[in-house]
Amino acid sequence: MAQRVRRRAAMMLAIAIVKGLHIAGVIVWGAGLMAVPLMLAEHAPDDTQEEYARVRRFTHYGYTHLLTPAAVIAVAAGTAPIFLRGVFVPWMFGKLVLVGIGPLFLGYFSSAQRPARHFFQPDARGRFRRSIRRAPPPPRSAASGG
Repeated sequence: MAQRVRRRAAMMLAIAIVKGLHIAGVIVWGAGLMAVPLMLAEHAPDDTQEEYARVRRFTHYGYTHLLTPAAVIAVAAGTAPIFLRGVFVPWMFGKLVLVGIGPLFLGYFSSAQRPARHFFQPDARGRFRRSIRRAPPPPRSAASGG
């Protein structure tokens, strides 16, 4: 009886650790997927080769050394509880199909080379970061005295 309780407690601890890894992986992965297009938008057509190489190197290493491992951890740690708990029910497979649609959209948009600039307006120098971080001033109307 005591051994059964210990085994159940160990399984619950393992599941909690795996869920924590999954949540951490999803957070890092999601934050990186939002940050990489913004980092790529940092470079302007008038940048020097060194400036472009710096931004490109930073985004490449961030993607390959941070985002890809976070994605692998998120997927592996998200799949592991299915086998640890034995949850082989129809709703779980439906959920996995819905979760699998996300990377399909990501693959479509990344392979189609849709730039982040499509969503943002550049400033006078052609840089996009200022338009992201600062809202434009409100328009002045004749009624407000402006």
